[in-house]
Amino acid sequence: MTIRLTLEREAQGLSQTKLAQRADISPSILSRIVTGKTQVWPSWKTRLARALDWEGDPDELFEEVTDDE
Repeated sequence: MTIRLTLEREAQGLSQTKLAQRADISPSILSRIVTGKTQVWPSWKTRLARALDWEGDPDELFEEVTDDE
């Protein structure tokens, strides 16, 4: 299982580091978010959604999905 954020990032051809830069979040924090090792603060959700041009609810980016979605 993975979170939708990872699929969206990969679909846009972004590295995790590049997404972190766009969202003004440290790459290590983004890594901890993706692996579920840290709580995702609302401001981080908003910044990541903007960095991906996500038009839906930012919370949707953090839902677990199967890799084939």
